[in-house]
Amino acid sequence: MSIYDLAWWNLENLFDVENSPDRSDKLQRAIGRELEGWDTDVLERKLQQLGRVIRQMNDGRGPDLLGVCEVENKHVLECLVDVLAPLGRNYAIVHANTLDR
Repeated sequence: MSIYDLAWWNLENLFDVENSPDRSDKLQRAIGRELEGWDTDVLERKLQQLGRVIRQMNDGRGPDLLGVCEVENKHVLECLVDVLAPLGRNYAIVHANTLDR
């Protein structure tokens, strides 16, 4: 029997940068004010903070499987995986854009 360490985390609005070309006009209108000043430095700081905590999970090995929510797009998930690279894990991303009604 295999045992896996599974974690689930609400990343609380892990948005792409303020003027991301990957953002739809509709989403830009909906969250535009929340993104004021959300530049690459702010995104990187949030990613580093998230990564620091995630790397501590599972006795410092990081979770075997990590589910997340409140992520804007696949690009920011790829950035998070990059931050987790020091773990030596080969995290793959399963992502779907969904309508958030």
